[in-house]
Amino acid sequence: MTNQQNNLWSQMSQGVNNMNTQVQGGLNQGMNAFGGMGQQGMNMMGQGMNTMGTMGQQGLNTMGNMGQQGVNMMGQGLNTVKSTGQQGLNTMGQMGQQGMNTVGQVGQQGMNTVGQVGQQGVNMMGQGLNTVKNTGQQGVNMMGQGLNTVKNTGQQGLNTVGQVGKQGINTVGQVGQQGVNMMGQGLNTVKNTGQQALQGTQNLGQTVGTGIKTGGQQVLNSNVVQNAGNNIQSGINNVGTGAKVVGKGLSTGVGVVGTGMGVVGSGIQTGIKNVSSSFDTTSLEISQFAHATFNDFSGFFQSENFQDAVKIDFSDVGDAYTMTKSNLIFLTLQLAGVAKWAFDFVKFDIFRDFFQIVALFLNSIANIIPESFINFWGRIASAVAVSFKYIKTTPLLWFWLTFVFVWISLILLKRKSQSDPDKLRDGHEVRIWEDRSKTERFSAQIFLTILISLYLPISRNCLEIITCYGKENDYIDEFEKRGGCWGTTHLIHAFFAALTMIGVTFYVPWLAYKLIKKNKPIPIEFDDEGNEKVYTDKDYESDLDRDKCPYKFLYKGYERKWAFYKVIVMVIKLLLIIPAVLLLNQVASITVTMVILFIFAILSFVTAPFIKNADDHIDQSARITTLFTVVVAFVLAVMSSKQRDNSEDDLGYALSIAHWANIGIMVFLTLLTLGWFKKKWKNITGRLDFSDDLDYDLKRERKFRIWHPFWEGLFHSDPKYENILKRLHVEKKIAAQFGVESYQEGLIPVSKEAMLERMFAQKYLEGVDVYWDGMDPNTLRVDSKTCFGKMWIDPFPFKAIIVYDDANPVVLEDEDILTMCRMNRDPEIVAKREIRKQLRALNGQQVFFKHTETHTKSVGSGNNKKSARVEFTFNYGKLKIKANQKLTCSAGFKVSIHYKDGEGTYQGKTFRNETATIGHSTIGILDDFVLTNELKRLLQHDENARLIEENLPTVKEEYQSYRDGLLEQRLSQTEILSWGFWFFVYNNDCLQRDYLEDYLVNFEIDEHVSQIPEEHENGLNYIYGKLQFYDSHPACSYWYCFWDDLWSHNHWMKKFKGHEEFLSPRYPTCICYRPLNKEDLEDELKEHGLKKKIKKKVIKKLYEMIDYYSEEDRSEFISHQMITPGTDYVEFQEFTYEKLGGEVQTMGADIF
Repeated sequence: MTNQQNNLWSQMSQGVNNMNTQVQGGLNQGMNAFGGMGQQGMNMMGQGMNTMGTMGQQGLNTMGNMGQQGVNMMGQGLNTVKSTGQQGLNTMGQMGQQGMNTVGQVGQQGMNTVGQVGQQGVNMMGQGLNTVKNTGQQGVNMMGQGLNTVKNTGQQGLNTVGQVGKQGINTVGQVGQQGVNMMGQGLNTVKNTGQQALQGTQNLGQTVGTGIKTGGQQVLNSNVVQNAGNNIQSGINNVGTGAKVVGKGLSTGVGVVGTGMGVVGSGIQTGIKNVSSSFDTTSLEISQFAHATFNDFSGFFQSENFQDAVKIDFSDVGDAYTMTKSNLIFLTLQLAGVAKWAFDFVKFDIFRDFFQIVALFLNSIANIIPESFINFWGRIASAVAVSFKYIKTTPLLWFWLTFVFVWISLILLKRKSQSDPDKLRDGHEVRIWEDRSKTERFSAQIFLTILISLYLPISRNCLEIITCYGKENDYIDEFEKRGGCWGTTHLIHAFFAALTMIGVTFYVPWLAYKLIKKNKPIPIEFDDEGNEKVYTDKDYESDLDRDKCPYKFLYKGYERKWAFYKVIVMVIKLLLIIPAVLLLNQVASITVTMVILFIFAILSFVTAPFIKNADDHIDQSARITTLFTVVVAFVLAVMSSKQRDNSEDDLGYALSIAHWANIGIMVFLTLLTLGWFKKKWKNITGRLDFSDDLDYDLKRERKFRIWHPFWEGLFHSDPKYENILKRLHVEKKIAAQFGVESYQEGLIPVSKEAMLERMFAQKYLEGVDVYWDGMDPNTLRVDSKTCFGKMWIDPFPFKAIIVYDDANPVVLEDEDILTMCRMNRDPEIVAKREIRKQLRALNGQQVFFKHTETHTKSVGSGNNKKSARVEFTFNYGKLKIKANQKLTCSAGFKVSIHYKDGEGTYQGKTFRNETATIGHSTIGILDDFVLTNELKRLLQHDENARLIEENLPTVKEEYQSYRDGLLEQRLSQTEILSWGFWFFVYNNDCLQRDYLEDYLVNFEIDEHVSQIPEEHENGLNYIYGKLQFYDSHPACSYWYCFWDDLWSHNHWMKKFKGHEEFLSPRYPTCICYRPLNKEDLEDELKEHGLKKKIKKKVIKKLYEMIDYYSEEDRSEFISHQMITPGTDYVEFQEFTYEKLGGEVQTMGADIF
């Protein structure tokens, strides 16, 4: 050792001695600040840490073997600091034999000669007072080997929290039965010392830091030692911070940072960060009051401790940040294009069917029904049934009018149904219902509605025409004037009546069934969070509200399992027509009708097929009234004429009363379903509505009552966010369609090879002429003969859909996509694709392809005229390629050549301009698209080759432009809002503010989104303050949900007008932020005049739930997970087309 080093060492030793004196004084001062706790206080902290350490395999996996190494980090560390005043700060971790080689042990290990700067560096004392680094030999001796640097990742130290799923740390405060539990009850005593203990601990850190700094400055005569002193100061300051956190009783957290870097946290941090390949998942107990019980409910929330910890900043907070859950639902439906008002087809159907069935029945037995009833109700029913008796026309003319209308409607419906959207088939060029005009949607709806409304009268009329039979058959008189039944006129009409019955009576129900089956909403297996759920009628009704399909009137209003109920009703109508027309005996006819209507009524009551109870009751009322009418008719039919005359008036009154009562019930129940009447009725009754029967899922409500409304409200607040909001709803729809796991997998970084192939598929393959044979036994099998078709890409989660020219589509994922890309670069497949492209270059062109075929022609004249076989030669024809749909890029490849220049000779007579059309077999196009001799003759003919040379670049350019447009569109969409926003932000309500701001700034490209932290600082202050209040205790969470729910569902009621500041969560004076005892709440309600307006049973339910959450520890209700992007996800963002485009271009340049 040189003289200079000896001098430095001597100065250092002297400085350490001085430092020891100051450290001892600082420690004494710190201990006194604990309110006299001294040795006992520090021992309690040690005991708390020992408790955490003794969790063994259940808590923190013994954090250092529980013996001499364990997790006595700060307890024994601080005791060591106190007991070794002459040794400086012997690093809290001398657990047994080695400890942390403190600064005081200068000659042995200590700082390992700080002067040896070039070899050992500066021994930094941070978080537990040390990570003395013996460069190259010992690694990082962390906190007395009590935290062994997680060097063996999963076997020592922290047992590698990163091995998530095996042992890990049992997510503090969650999952584990013991865990750390907010430093557990082992630190409760320390917590009870309150603010004095906290201040004392803070003074401890500051005093020790000052002592170190002062002692160090006395011996710092060189920059090297100066730097060492600074590092020592920083480390000791961190001890103060760590102790302060312990004093608060916050959750224990240890960052597992890679392998070898170990634990370098700032004291004991909040949460445990599990570093995976793509995402960091942090389990949090975010309430400071998780273990509090509510012996004094209001007193707890009025305490200074609570008031200081939980503050909500309402400054400059407007409607943008205060959207309620019900507002969110309304605006979401509005964004989806749901009309504010729509015609109620369900009630229209019930009213129409009721009167049509009554009219059908009355028309066949009018002679026995009281005249007073027939004159009024019979006329109304017949008018609704569109009876020609009340239309100024003859029966036959009416038939022909309906015949023409029926077949025009059926032809138009058939044509329209062929263009119905099919996303899987049409891909990006699909024209969904939302993109179609109202006229286009309405025309299909109106034609089908009229056909269904005319179903009963048309079917009856046709059956009467065909049979020429029945008492009340007006067509018989018409046919008697024209030759009678079964005469020529009747048979002609019977033929067309049969056609009409085929089109209406049988085809319309079948068409309705097919349309319902095809278009009714498919059950969504996931909720708005992407988690699996049970699909309910309420979910189905919500999907129907968003549905833009013009055929939804066929199934809207019915429960999903009874979506075909309208078809059932048409079948029942047909069954009722048969006895009404064919049974002349009135008693028999009425009896059969009564049995059918009885079954119909039972069906209505048993199935209750409608979503809304009111609709069920309306339908049941109609069924009972109809059945009652038939029963009265049966009684009249079996009576004698005298008895009938005596009872006619009474029974007529009974029927009228029954029908008036039915109409009254139907009208009243209909009014109850109308929004404006429902509000009036609710104001009259004073009934309050709540969601979930006041039984809230507190974790879920946190997200849906606070977090989601904040983001939706923010994006609704300004037109500049319009595209961002639409983009967010696309992400929400995908999450609900595929689930959170699939969504997460879509964000997980793939290999560079997979990224290159994905980009290759988008840049060079997407579109027509893509090959996939699925011949790999591990891949999909296909039924296509050619294995060619159109390929389109669904970018998230990434999928490739092959729409074959001649088979059903298949969906490719993962390895299949890579195989497909390689397959289409295979030289053999490339040659086949080139043949198809050359044929496309000839599409619409006059090509030369000599062809001969024999046609039958007429030769000779007069008596010598005969048919002869003439051989024609064709040279030039127009080549056409027919696709399956009329789209820019469609599957289908049917090649034909149409000739008009055929010339042939027969016995000296020349025939010219003969036409002919040839297809694949004649042209030489086989399913495998090899270059046959015939095909070669077409493609390599000089004139055709010239056309190919001229047009092929244009063809390739058009399809490349198509692909580039799609790629650009996808990139622009991700620039509006990244795919990660829904996962990392919108669905991640536990995201801490610093992580949120970091994500928005670093991962979002659109400046409107990235500037949210700066532009909406007040909004973020407000929402995080609100969350802090919500998380303060589960009882507090329930209290907030109750009052937010009450306001959300009932704010428009008259009795709540003028009480916004008391009930609306947008005001700081709202009761939802001020939990009260029952007596205090009743006093405030009385003061605002609301005590009698909120029923006692509701308040009782509120406090029953408050007691439930207050009587014992309910910390599991506020244990959450925060997910943030991991390192691999960050690297994944570098896989952009701009950076990898060169490699992608190399992959395709030589082939395409």
